[in-house]
Amino acid sequence: LLVLIKEKNQDQYAFIKRVAELQLGIQTVFCIQDEKRLTAFNAQAASNIALKFNMRSAGVNHDLGTQGFAALKTPNRLSNTIVLGADVTHPPTSSSPGTPSIAAVVGTTEDDFMHFPGSMRLQRGRQEDIVELGDMVKERLIDWAEKHEKRLPANMLFYRDGVSESQYERVRLYEIPQIQQAYNWARDLTYVVVGKRHNTRFYALQAADAEVKKQPFNTCGNVRPGLVVDQVITHPHSLDFYLQSHQPIIGTGRSAHYFTLTNNMQFTADELQKVTHDFCYAYARATKGVSYCAPAYYADRLCDRGRAYL
Repeated sequence: LLVLIKEKNQDQYAFIKRVAELQLGIQTVFCIQDEKRLTAFNAQAASNIALKFNMRSAGVNHDLGTQGFAALKTPNRLSNTIVLGADVTHPPTSSSPGTPSIAAVVGTTEDDFMHFPGSMRLQRGRQEDIVELGDMVKERLIDWAEKHEKRLPANMLFYRDGVSESQYERVRLYEIPQIQQAYNWARDLTYVVVGKRHNTRFYALQAADAEVKKQPFNTCGNVRPGLVVDQVITHPHSLDFYLQSHQPIIGTGRSAHYFTLTNNMQFTADELQKVTHDFCYAYARATKGVSYCAPAYYADRLCDRGRAYL
């Protein structure tokens, strides 16, 4: 259902989403109705709307071809791996006392790693841990098994968004055991924390390494998408890296920081970096790379959708 609104209105948006999707079971796409869009055709706007419609219809907007996700297509991982993303969003400071936080987990169901249906839960406001993580992981495993002859995957790649460095040990002790229990302790898990709230920036020292702006025709200080930094400023004994995966529209690009808490799938550094970079191009609503990997991105978007349902 295409919904036209005159201006951005969060209350109106949330009400329509809540009624259409929860009560009527109808997927909706919102557009702001203005004179410019009515009097002149905008190919970019039309393309964005089409991407949303196809995604909500369980269509595939694009894929990464035979070379995409190569490390997940090895003989012991092909048709035997689920990729999950998780996030928690908290109520704004202006919200009423007792407003809950929202936790979400999304997971792949197909071997192209492009679809991410999800689960949501409410929990105590401002609580960083995902309280019902195990239950949501079970739901994602059941969905995966429905597409794979009722069997469970042997490998799990898990991207966790919204965790600060001071919480790594808490996550290791509280969330990873929940996943392992949902998995009956018998599966290989690689758990990666996705960090965006940091002050690290990278700049191109040579023009050949800089992103080229189309308007005007000159270079800027941002590095080209695809830069990986895994030395000097990273942990000497852990598998972590910074990845610049997108082209910033304005300003200086902020690379996402990926820190591996457990790596039972035995990824090499190059394999995990390449797979993570591929996932930055797997976000269905964009035709370019996004700022961090699609599993974590979808989990964040699902939390926002849950906020609209309240």
